[in-house]
Amino acid sequence: ATTGRSLAVAGGAVGLSVGLVAVSVPPMEYLPTGQRELVFGVILPPPGYAIDEVRRVGDHVVGRLSEHIGVDKDGVPAIGRTFFVGRPASVFMGATAEDPSRTAELAGFIRRVQAEVPGMLGFAFPASLFGRSLGGGRAIEVDVLGADLDVIRATAGALFVALREAIPGGQVRPQPSLDEGGPELRITPDRAVLADNGLDALTVGQAVDAFVDGWRLGELGEEGEPKIDVRLLATPEARDPQQLAAMPMATPSGGVSTVGALATISETVSPLTIRHLERRRAITLEVTPPEDVALEEALAVIRNRVLPAMEASGAIPGTVRVVVGGAADDLGDAQRRMAGVLGLALVISYLLMSALFEDFVAPLAILVSIPLAAVGGLLGLAAADAFLAPTPLDMMTAMGFVILIGVVVNNPILVVDGALARLRQGEALADAVVGGVADRVRPILMTTMTTLAGLTPLVVMPGQGSELYRGVGAVVLGGLVVATALTLFVVPAAFSLLWRLRGRA
Repeated sequence: ATTGRSLAVAGGAVGLSVGLVAVSVPPMEYLPTGQRELVFGVILPPPGYAIDEVRRVGDHVVGRLSEHIGVDKDGVPAIGRTFFVGRPASVFMGATAEDPSRTAELAGFIRRVQAEVPGMLGFAFPASLFGRSLGGGRAIEVDVLGADLDVIRATAGALFVALREAIPGGQVRPQPSLDEGGPELRITPDRAVLADNGLDALTVGQAVDAFVDGWRLGELGEEGEPKIDVRLLATPEARDPQQLAAMPMATPSGGVSTVGALATISETVSPLTIRHLERRRAITLEVTPPEDVALEEALAVIRNRVLPAMEASGAIPGTVRVVVGGAADDLGDAQRRMAGVLGLALVISYLLMSALFEDFVAPLAILVSIPLAAVGGLLGLAAADAFLAPTPLDMMTAMGFVILIGVVVNNPILVVDGALARLRQGEALADAVVGGVADRVRPILMTTMTTLAGLTPLVVMPGQGSELYRGVGAVVLGGLVVATALTLFVVPAAFSLLWRLRGRA
């Protein structure tokens, strides 16, 4: 082949491969879900919700789930077992699917049941092997930080609505609640009156504890044994603000006053939980995108669409800072490490082949096969996702591209080694390259076929846990097939081109 023809074949193949890789890499996930048959759910009632109301909610939810225990009907998978734990601040629940492959359907059914409860926010997530929270390993944390809690709450509320509109089907869970809070009885001591009566704020606070639910004095019990709290409790206890205001308090001078005369009692609303991040008050919105939206895609929507639009409209004031973290930070760090690993693998492979060939040019022809393998890996991943089961590009699947670097160079090594051997015997370049390919076609096809036979069951066999390794197998399988098919044409052309250029130099 002439220099121009070799350049067209090798340069065209490499350029086309790099271009295809650049435009066809799908959005990445952080970790595979590794879903089990268990679904966790949370229901957030309004502040101050009564225990009796929570119990009625529990009866409704458990009753709806019980209809499907051991019964597969109405498109809802059979439920193995379920539980429900309720308290005024939040409700925690869960259920198991008898068929683990239908766990996602069960999660959808639980969300529909939660939506039947008016005035509450409901969330349900399939349990993940790698998740640290209810959102599994796919939860993006959007932290809204500031000094004024009312401003933070208003900003987080607007952001909550924007996120739900921008990511349809996603779940946005606020921590703590976006509500103003629950009812609170606030007692503010009058320091001037206290000084006139010889008292201080601490004494009033201890007395109020005793009047309401008991002032804890300490613990009683032998060392190493369970302890019993010792509390000072007034009789009768104060049951409402009027009773508390009328409670008597003795003064050091021997007189008697009341709580209402020593302090101001007011009813207000206060948050049930105050969250702090970086020493600032914060509300965290935990965003879990739907299964058909990759984590990287959802992250791009938040950073490139939602936040800029809110900043431009003034919905995020200058006193509030919004920080995106959680799985987003983990994904970014993992992508940077993976890029470093791929680069290091390429350098090590090149140096090792240069040492073995005692030549710095011949290994370049071998490395031409790596972009070809990358295209094949993406094709294999897309085929597995389309015809077998959802197969996202997560960090575990990305390990398949590192494996490809060590696998696909084997066949080009045989071609280049055969051509070099013939060149040392004095053959012309064209004859040496053609002869080197002809001599190594049979062993190349034999080793490739046996490798493919071993990898195929890894990709096509279903079963619980198959989502953990199917992506790796699909990448290696597709990359090996494409690289082998093109190696017999592209690598010889690249070798011929590099050898002629070196000779001219």
